[in-house]
Amino acid sequence: MALVVNDRVRETSTTTGTGAMTLGGAEQSFITFAAGIGNSNETYYAISLRGGAEFETGRGTLNGSSTTLTRTEVFKSSNSDNAVSFSAGTKDIFCTLPASKAVFEDASSNVTVPADLTVADDLLVSGGVIDVKNTGAQSVVRFYCESSNAHYAEIKAPAHSAFSGNVSLTLPAVTDTLVGLAATQTLTNKTLTTPTLTTPIANAGIQLKNGATSAGFLEFFEDSDNGTNKATLIGPASTADVTLTLPSATDTLAGIAATQTITNKSIDSDNNTITNLVNADIKSSAAIAFSKMADLTASRALVSDGSGDVSVSAVTSTEVGYLDGVTSAIQTQIDTKTTAGFAVAMAIAL
Repeated sequence: MALVVNDRVRETSTTTGTGAMTLGGAEQSFITFAAGIGNSNETYYAISLRGGAEFETGRGTLNGSSTTLTRTEVFKSSNSDNAVSFSAGTKDIFCTLPASKAVFEDASSNVTVPADLTVADDLLVSGGVIDVKNTGAQSVVRFYCESSNAHYAEIKAPAHSAFSGNVSLTLPAVTDTLVGLAATQTLTNKTLTTPTLTTPIANAGIQLKNGATSAGFLEFFEDSDNGTNKATLIGPASTADVTLTLPSATDTLAGIAATQTITNKSIDSDNNTITNLVNADIKSSAAIAFSKMADLTASRALVSDGSGDVSVSAVTSTEVGYLDGVTSAIQTQIDTKTTAGFAVAMAIAL
């Protein structure tokens, strides 16, 4: 069933009351409802009593053979816009276009559509601008899918409170798919300026590239809302890949130039050099193996034989005198410069 409007459709009827009007055939130079509207279709109608004041306009439905017209909806009538109980006499029934259903240009050549606008084919707007206005709600444009209009994608204007001025959205210049706010999509070759990530990135890596002449970097700003201070993490200027593993517990990273205390760390002495180390930096309880001590001088070595005895070479009594608590008797024994003499002197001292 479709709503059909056609020219030169007019018949007569002698039906009385408010029921369906039985059609009595076309008047001269007109066609029947069957020919102009079609069986079981709807149309807009007008009925008037010849020689009387009774009239009615509305939307009517033809039966399966187009012999009767049921007055489905009344728009205007001589009975306060209700169905008219027609008196006896001949009535003219014809197809018309009620003013309330007409779409026309106003004095400014603008057209106002009171409800939904359905276009059977392409819509061509020669002026180049379509204004979608609404009252009390945000304007919406819906695009339906190709399968029986089962689904639609809706473009909706922002709420009034969200506007700071008119906005313009420019579509891509090539065939593409727009990015959705909540959709899971892959962005290709996009530049994100000062982005904010509100959801952790899981099971994925982040690559930061900054051109061919500088390394990628991350900037961490301070906790103040208006703060401008930041810590910057910069990739190394290297042609080889490097991996930095963060501590597995809450901690503070050590800086190259920062003054910090390193706790419970093992330093490989073969590959690291410690500068500015003084006696005060070594604990009194530190145990340093004798074999780790270098010669006092090239010619004055304290040499252990591995069993606890120590031999001294090229040491004079004057030099030994610098040792705290050493007596002249011990110096005399040491001055013999023999292993036995040194051993006796050590025994006496102990």
